[in-house]
Amino acid sequence: MAKRVIMRAELTPQAKIGLEKICAARGMTQLSVMSRLILWFARQEGRVQHAVLGNIDEDASKLLLEDLIKRLQKAAKDADN
Repeated sequence: MAKRVIMRAELTPQAKIGLEKICAARGMTQLSVMSRLILWFARQEGRVQHAVLGNIDEDASKLLLEDLIKRLQKAAKDADN
């Protein structure tokens, strides 16, 4: 079993409500959702991270869509080989 690190997170009331809705809809614990979100975020390229954090004017959804298209194209190429 992988070693776990326990951290505390401070959320706004709106963020807490959103997290609770996600957990209820997906049947997951808050810990599982938060862990997966942080892991996903950490794997994103810098531009995507900045956009998601609102640090740049680029649209995060546009960057994420472009990244998804690139990944799908790569997967299709890999499947052909």
